[in-house]
Amino acid sequence: PSARFEGAWHYATNTYEMVREDEFSKFSRTEQQPRPFVSTNFDTGFMTPAQHQLLTAAFERFDADGDRRISVRDLSACLVSAGYSASDQEVRMMLSSPDGDSDGVIELDEFLNWFQPKLHGLRNVSSDQVYNLCLDALATRTWYSTEPWGTWHEDLLAPHRLVSSVWALNELEPNWGNREKKTRSNVLFRTGIGPDTLQGDVWHMVEDEEETGLAMSHISAGPCGLLWAIDAVGHKVWCRQGISSVCPTGLGWLAVEGMELKQISAGGAGTAAVWGVDRLNNVVARVGVSDECPMGECWTELGGKMRELSVSATGQVWAVDHSGSTFLRDGVTKYQPLGRSWKQIQGPLMGSISSGISSAWGVDLNGRTHCRSGVSEGQPAGVEWIPVEVSMVGQISVGPTGMVWCCNQNDGKLYTCLLYTSPSPRDS
Repeated sequence: PSARFEGAWHYATNTYEMVREDEFSKFSRTEQQPRPFVSTNFDTGFMTPAQHQLLTAAFERFDADGDRRISVRDLSACLVSAGYSASDQEVRMMLSSPDGDSDGVIELDEFLNWFQPKLHGLRNVSSDQVYNLCLDALATRTWYSTEPWGTWHEDLLAPHRLVSSVWALNELEPNWGNREKKTRSNVLFRTGIGPDTLQGDVWHMVEDEEETGLAMSHISAGPCGLLWAIDAVGHKVWCRQGISSVCPTGLGWLAVEGMELKQISAGGAGTAAVWGVDRLNNVVARVGVSDECPMGECWTELGGKMRELSVSATGQVWAVDHSGSTFLRDGVTKYQPLGRSWKQIQGPLMGSISSGISSAWGVDLNGRTHCRSGVSEGQPAGVEWIPVEVSMVGQISVGPTGMVWCCNQNDGKLYTCLLYTSPSPRDS
């Protein structure tokens, strides 16, 4: 029989036991080497030899260059070999949790200390499974939650990150196209938005001394303080900095170089939170968006020619082309936030679309409103389009809470859908 020695198990000469609480399995030397399983040493939390062996093997797979530490380059190579891609900023975020001394790399002891509790109670797992579990634990904190849609994830949609806000654009002044004249800003912010005042109080014109006369043609806000816009003169892209629950209107606009767009959606909450359509109708996405880098790192051009698109807090992207056909970005996962291809969704021809967590809303070419029911994590395309008794709508927007705002195409007045309850939006 085995004897306990310094928090581990010392194996006898002829036979040994692998002990997990009150379960004993005996093997003789002549028998085939058993498949190791992960277990804790009674309730002490000590690491067993099987755990150490499997985690060390996983560490060595991450450590591509063999320098006994996992660097940004090592983890990036592992992601690429698994068929995924991530920016350097995202990889650094993945490394930050196990990196106890904050030196930018994960050493073996840090790796063992961080991952061993996460494998508590697992048994009969292979080294490949342990490696994949470790990779998933690292990446999930940065990309997407494993929680069901609509649950505020501690990293992506934590309460301290949420900013309840509604933004709009006023009509452009007649001389807005004159570059020599400074016009007033046309960006409006709705004050007083809260759980008990969903419609807010009044509209407030947002003006900054540095950007006097900066008129926008399109604007989009996200649940975690993102606000992106396109100016009306040169189709230049702007990002509003400093938006938070303490400072809901932000501190000013920052120019985002590299792309001229005609439509933008910043409703996401992950690394690919901002999507857009350029002047040639190509779909693009801004990758590397984070709290530390709200402007993101670079633009990525994706396939497809679209007129308008919308990204939700879950990362799902809906779009309409110039014929009015509706599409959903297929293959969007926590490891592939950009998805693989476009999947056409049958239904009425749409002129405008907006994506929420548990629904998608659209306005057809005749100004009638529709809601896509049954949208969920397992069925992102939903079930059917349900007509809603609201007509003559020109634009519609739905937030992560399900609150719907729409603009009448005749008089420009704004309306809200206050009592939307799934799955019967027609009764709202």
